[in-house]
Amino acid sequence: MDQEVEEIKERFGKDLSKFPNVVGFHDCLVPKIHKGREYPEILAFRIYVSKKLSMSELNLKDQIPFSFILRDGREIFTDIVEINK
Repeated sequence: MDQEVEEIKERFGKDLSKFPNVVGFHDCLVPKIHKGREYPEILAFRIYVSKKLSMSELNLKDQIPFSFILRDGREIFTDIVEINK
C-alpha cells in the first residue's frame, strides 16, 4: 500500500467511512478520472461509493473533501467513483 494512502487512511479513514454511500477505498494512488477521461499525470486517492451524488444533493458536512493535505504539505486529490455492489 502506498505511504500516502496509509497516511490518509490513518488520519481520515474513520471520518470517510461516515460519508453517505461510501463502500471502500483503493489501496494505492491511481490516475484521476474526470467525466470519463483518465488523467495519468494526476494521482488521486480513490473512494468508492454505491451512488454518486452531486454536491447540490449533499449537505456541506456530507461532502467528501476535494483533496487531503499530507503532513509533508503535499496535496492528494480525491477521486469519487460509483460502483454497483
